[in-house]
Amino acid sequence: MSIPKSYTMKYIISLLFLILSFLGNAQQVVEYKNQTRSNFDWENLKALKFLDFSDWKHDQDKKEITPDWETVLRDRKNKEVGGRLLQCVGNCKVDRGDSYFVPEFRSSLMEGDEIQTLDHSYAWVFFLDGTMMRLAPNSSVTLNEFNIGLEENFISVRINAGNVFWTSRTEKFFREQNFKDTDLIFHPMEFYEAQEVQDNKIYDESDLMELVEEKETYIYQINRLNKLITENNSMVKNKKTYAFISSPAITLMGYNPQIEMVALIGGKTFVKKKTGEQLNIEEFTSEELNYQLRGYENKTIEKLEEDVWFEVDEKGKTINPYQDSHHLLTGEFITKRIHNILVARELLLKNYSPFVFQTEFDRFKLAKDEGYRLWGKMNSDDPNENDLKRRVEFLKEFSRRVETSNLLTAERFKDKLSVRGESLKAMEYGTYFYIEALEKYLKFSEYKELTTDGVLLNSTTKTLWKKMHGIK
Repeated sequence: MSIPKSYTMKYIISLLFLILSFLGNAQQVVEYKNQTRSNFDWENLKALKFLDFSDWKHDQDKKEITPDWETVLRDRKNKEVGGRLLQCVGNCKVDRGDSYFVPEFRSSLMEGDEIQTLDHSYAWVFFLDGTMMRLAPNSSVTLNEFNIGLEENFISVRINAGNVFWTSRTEKFFREQNFKDTDLIFHPMEFYEAQEVQDNKIYDESDLMELVEEKETYIYQINRLNKLITENNSMVKNKKTYAFISSPAITLMGYNPQIEMVALIGGKTFVKKKTGEQLNIEEFTSEELNYQLRGYENKTIEKLEEDVWFEVDEKGKTINPYQDSHHLLTGEFITKRIHNILVARELLLKNYSPFVFQTEFDRFKLAKDEGYRLWGKMNSDDPNENDLKRRVEFLKEFSRRVETSNLLTAERFKDKLSVRGESLKAMEYGTYFYIEALEKYLKFSEYKELTTDGVLLNSTTKTLWKKMHGIK
């Protein structure tokens, strides 16, 4: 492309100023993994605009106001990996930008991704801090942020719709119970290393008491889980995670929450804070969990009681104990014992998350080697290190206002439909959230190695066959 001669000298001068500005602003800049050294979008760059002196001067004025403009720009462009998919049963998809993909075991989930389960589909998601999230059918969750802080980590998600179980990692141990897991819709697990080892003890047929004794397969798995927790505790060092979980009608916030939520599009929202007894955890003390409802002027933040199902109305204005919660308890039963899933969590934590729990951080090294921005602290008044605290305060106000606007817009849309004699059917809670998982639990029985005339079939000795049938 040729440049008019009358503008040649002007462009040369602009280019010289541009080079001088680079030299004058030389400073140590945070560069993230997989980011290019240059911030320019060279593929879509327009030459005349790029060399325009007035545009350059305008940009320089803005940069002088913000000396660390390049670091800020790189922060905003950087998308961090928040977790990975553990397993999907059925049809799941992840919306990322203008496209979507079908996730597989260990697929990376980045900030801004929306994870969806379709009809008859279930998913478990692992976050890098050890938090696990389960999506029932017809559920949708957007991963807004995953931040690594000096003293705590931070996760922000939006539960758009559906039934979601959220369990934060705890350093406490699980009680020994010789009962099978309840969430067997994920059996056999794609993460074969996390699968339980079958009790192949040879029983003495002459001893009637031995014949009626139960196998200890499930106790072995819980003991294995507790051992892995012990090993990983030395890495985690009790570093907590502050979770900011928003939905159309209510926002939950607090350290290491253990909750289940049902958010029905156009309908009510149900939420329950779990106890250590329900989670089968020994000596468990839950952290305080707060909630905030909707309304432009409503800045009230209240504490959520545990072990009670609460009902939030469609407008996000009121919250009350839900008296008719028996049908929710059936769906809640599915996640009563999830020791196989938790073993998988500990194995993934050991493999993917050591950098999240460092005791000393170098923000430049963390950015360059891992691709993450280092945040400050939640409990600090020092303006140089309390950016995480300020971020949460901003999200409280921002989330409440945006969700309130969304609910008002939806209400006006319903009114318009009503005037036309039409109606918008709200999402309702039903057995479709758990029926396949419940049937799998009720019908489940351990696979046996098949024999013909007392001879072990060769196919049953192959690793592939064992993986297909969940035998380890």
